[in-house]
Amino acid sequence: MHAFHTPKDWDDVWDPVLMRYRMVYAWTHVFNMLRFAFDDVHHAEDKDWFKPFVAAMCAWQEHKYRNVLGMPPSLGDARFGADLRALMMSGFIDCVMEGIRYPYLEWRDRIQKLERGD
Repeated sequence: MHAFHTPKDWDDVWDPVLMRYRMVYAWTHVFNMLRFAFDDVHHAEDKDWFKPFVAAMCAWQEHKYRNVLGMPPSLGDARFGADLRALMMSGFIDCVMEGIRYPYLEWRDRIQKLERGD
C-alpha cells in the first residue's frame, strides 16, 4: 500500500488488492496453459501438480501472514507444528524449480518421508 495515497475508505484499500489478485490469477492461468503446450502435465488430473501447488503456496503464504499479524495458525494447534507444516508446504516450489517431471508426486513422497522420519 506504500505506492498509493493514504486510504480514506475501504475501497482505497480493497481496489488495489483486488486488482493485484486478478493480475496474479490471470498470469497463473497463462502459465498453467503454457504447461499444456510444453507437455508439462500429468494426464491423470488427480496427479497433476498445478492445483495442489497453488493450494500449497496459498497455505504457506497464509501461514506467514498470520504469523506476522499475530493471529493463531491455521495449519495446526501448536506453533511448532504449524511452522513445520508451512515449511513442508513451501517445499513444493523446490520440486517445481528443480524441473522434476511430476513435482506433485515427488513433493508427496518427500512429505511422507519426513512424516515417517526417513
